Amino acid sequence: MQRCIIFTNQKLEANQDLRRKKIKGLLAYILAKAAFNTSLNLLSNTIFSIDLVDPNEREFKEYSLGYHGRSRKPNLSDHFPLLKMLDRKG
Repeated sequence: MQRCIIFTNQKLEANQDLRRKKIKGLLAYILAKAAFNTSLNLLSNTIFSIDLVDPNEREFKEYSLGYHGRSRKPNLSDHFPLLKMLDRKG
């Protein structure tokens, strides 16, 4: 019974703009991801003659995102010299 109410022509037409917006967002995400991987592979091929990013592996991207997140955190030992001996970043 609920299925008949949710999937009526009137309800589907009312949500058409939302579906289009979500599809555009998904396409933008996929294109951005592909552009990132392609740019990184072009650069790594130029420098190291290897592809750093394999589209089937998640390990590199997880590592790079983790490092990127850590690199944005403030380094307290720069402001408090007493903390230099505890500094993990060096």
